Amino acid sequence: MEIDLQWCSPDAWEDPLFDEEMACAIITPVKQDASPHIELYDSGATRHTSPYKPDFISYVPLSPPVFLNTTNQQHFLAIGTGTLTIQVPNLGTKSEPTLCDALHTLSVAYTPMSLGALDQEGYHTNIGSGRLDIVSPEGERVGQIPRTLHRLYKVKHTPESANAAELLSIIELHHRLGHIAVARKLVGSGAVTGIDLDPSSEECNCDTCIFARATRLPVPKTRIGPPAQHFGDEIHTNV
Repeated sequence: MEIDLQWCSPDAWEDPLFDEEMACAIITPVKQDASPHIELYDSGATRHTSPYKPDFISYVPLSPPVFLNTTNQQHFLAIGTGTLTIQVPNLGTKSEPTLCDALHTLSVAYTPMSLGALDQEGYHTNIGSGRLDIVSPEGERVGQIPRTLHRLYKVKHTPESANAAELLSIIELHHRLGHIAVARKLVGSGAVTGIDLDPSSEECNCDTCIFARATRLPVPKTRIGPPAQHFGDEIHTNV
């Protein structure tokens, strides 16, 4: 996404695109939810922009807002600027570089990280062997981002609250995942995440399984007793 920066002139607000209702909807602060934070390292972006206000360690509201546009002529507003801190994966660890002059906008769903802006700030980037390496101005590697299956260099941060594992007893695990032996294997192998099995819990009878496995009396192959004499005297059904 290529982003060009323009300051709004008074005449711009008279454009039908910027009616009062739309401007109000854009600049109204929104509540930060527990959705994952995504950073996309993009050579086509000219500025760092982010919808995540809590990630700014310094912040100044823009008055008037900054008018941005993309290569497909879509328009949106940046309502603040400041220093942005991000978490970058780095061979099993995380680095937290700070980026100056980042823009805050509520109109994007992720943080486009401008490789051009990183270069201007003194960082070095190298792409090859399925990864993007980022080196600080001091020569220290601060990030290594693997290439995704869709050929993007993207980082997704899931909030810790969403990763909290739920402790379940064996019978609760059975109720949710079915056969106990299979459910144990799924959790133990890591195929199912977000669940921990309570080691102190014990197996017990499942009333639902007992009822579902109840057997019927066998239907004799040889008729016993006289047949019914009238229609409806005896009814056989299979459910």
